[in-house]
Amino acid sequence: MKWTGVTTLKMLGVVVLAISLISVWPGCKGSSTSGAGSAAAASHAVPVAVEAARVGGFSAAMHNPIIDPFWRDTTWYTLGSPSPYAPPSAATRVAVAYSRTSLYVAFVCTGPPPWFNPAAARSDLWKYDCSEIWLDSSRLQNGTNFYEIAIAPDGRVNEVWHRAAVPPKPTRAGGINLAQPFSLIPWRDRTLKVKTYHGIWRRQPAWELVVRVPLARMPRPLRLLPRAGRRLRLNLIRYQWQPRRHGPRRLVQYSLFSVPPEEQAFAPYRMGRLVLAGPSTGNLALAKPAN
Repeated sequence: MKWTGVTTLKMLGVVVLAISLISVWPGCKGSSTSGAGSAAAASHAVPVAVEAARVGGFSAAMHNPIIDPFWRDTTWYTLGSPSPYAPPSAATRVAVAYSRTSLYVAFVCTGPPPWFNPAAARSDLWKYDCSEIWLDSSRLQNGTNFYEIAIAPDGRVNEVWHRAAVPPKPTRAGGINLAQPFSLIPWRDRTLKVKTYHGIWRRQPAWELVVRVPLARMPRPLRLLPRAGRRLRLNLIRYQWQPRRHGPRRLVQYSLFSVPPEEQAFAPYRMGRLVLAGPSTGNLALAKPAN
């Protein structure tokens, strides 16, 4: 298995963690040019939730989300971006569903054609246009165990299990603690499946993904069998790298629940609430659906 280096901030986190843990795994992300750490956290409270609709299973969910009847009738949400460089034509819509064993996430990404390298190592997918799923399905859901899945537009996937000895918390000033120690464990489950599509959404070309996350086969602290009423923690993110004539590429990040670029790993408490829909879900402060 090929591992890459970590950013200076993540290296600091891993070194600190080595004092308190027996084993530490290298990180999945290398140095970048997007200025991670430059954005201050606003409020880390997430007062909204999204719902996952019930679906029959793999054969019912893994279809083109723009035209499939199930996905068309599911609640969709639009990812937001605070970046002034976000192209006006770019939009990212997401929807979530669950079955007896798995979670399904659909992305519809519009805007300029995706920029990616078909030969890139899995651990480098985040350095190009991609989508990410961040999930905490653990019993405590306090950020000591959570999962990251990066998905390239061609369907390649990188999976990483994040662990921390203590629950990550914001700084006293309310910012994200970029020195938070954590370990990153490369993980690979061949039952995680991706289907890719291309289509047109509101007169814009779109690349689309449907991802099956096998919750029943996750690392043991994150493993569960989905059922109506369960509440998990989730964030959905899209990376869009913009080439520039002079200087390094620029990252525009879109997210379902607001988090600064590349900082979700340090702030799992920024994930929002995902509710598996059913009779027992009750009244929720739901995120505003997409138009």
